[in-house]
Amino acid sequence: MSPLKKLIGEAKVVFLGENRHDIHEQFKFKHRIVEYLIKEMEFTVLIFEESFPYCHEINQYIKTGRGDLKKIMREMPLWFIWDTEEMGQLLLWLRNYNSEPSNKKKVQFFGMDVTAPNFGMQQVLKYLSSVDPEIVAHLKVDLLGFDLIIDDDWPTTFKNFAETSPSKKMQILFYYK
Repeated sequence: MSPLKKLIGEAKVVFLGENRHDIHEQFKFKHRIVEYLIKEMEFTVLIFEESFPYCHEINQYIKTGRGDLKKIMREMPLWFIWDTEEMGQLLLWLRNYNSEPSNKKKVQFFGMDVTAPNFGMQQVLKYLSSVDPEIVAHLKVDLLGFDLIIDDDWPTTFKNFAETSPSKKMQILFYYK
């Protein structure tokens, strides 16, 4: 793995992709690279193509050990892509790394996708309720497209939006108070 250090140099961001999410050998190699980046190059953030709000639970698990990893992975919408033994081993490694007192720089895990729009929207509304309850009442009254988000599956939401009238799309896309 040492040639990676020269190849990466002073970069602050490293992208790791794959042609499929479910190839054992590919993911095992990715795991080795992630370990190297964390242990040898002091990277501290891992971001996956997964639901931003749902990855919060994984982040809490790797930071604190709170929760049942298998249950967290099993219940994530569209996580079947990542709900593999290999991903579980990586998350467990991250948890073990963070729990080691000698590792001063802790690793965090985030999602950068909206695979579960309903849950994400509920998190936004919950936050807004705590800081500005009046705006939440206003948002629920006005047409923002909440009716298009009927489940935690973004393809359904996208399909619903695609089938929406042009005027409603304009209202959703260019909404302002």
